[in-house]
Amino acid sequence: MHKVNCHKYKPKLFHLIPNIFYEILSTKEKIKLIFRYICGFYLLYYLTDEKKVIGYCFLKHNWLGKYTFLNKGDWIINPYYVYKDYRGRGYAQKMIEYMLKDQSTNKTNDIYAIVKVDNIVSILVLEKNGFKKIGYVTEGFFHSITQNTTSLIVMKF
Repeated sequence: MHKVNCHKYKPKLFHLIPNIFYEILSTKEKIKLIFRYICGFYLLYYLTDEKKVIGYCFLKHNWLGKYTFLNKGDWIINPYYVYKDYRGRGYAQKMIEYMLKDQSTNKTNDIYAIVKVDNIVSILVLEKNGFKKIGYVTEGFFHSITQNTTSLIVMKF
């Protein structure tokens, strides 16, 4: 088994976005993503097995207030992902733990995650890292937390 490492992505002039899912983004989405990286509104953490990327975690700043139930200084995990061949080995937990440790040194505001209700594994990973369920939101409607259990779960670290 190879050693898996966690990294915080640091944009470089000619390599602004790692090739994680870059090929599926439109030109407009690529430009927006690059702008948000440069401005510090997105952070990217990723896992490697030797030199191959095997998972990633985006941390987005709520700077525009899209998630109106959060403060503008808060951060939200959206999304995080481990490639199928690498699941079930604790890598998602390791990546979230690494991201939280890095953010604790930066004195960040609160960190939230929004997870599909039926994504039990993701909920357990977040709970193991100290996240607590605080309510629900309806997909595509992020204005208020509800108690409707058929929506997305909101978790807070």
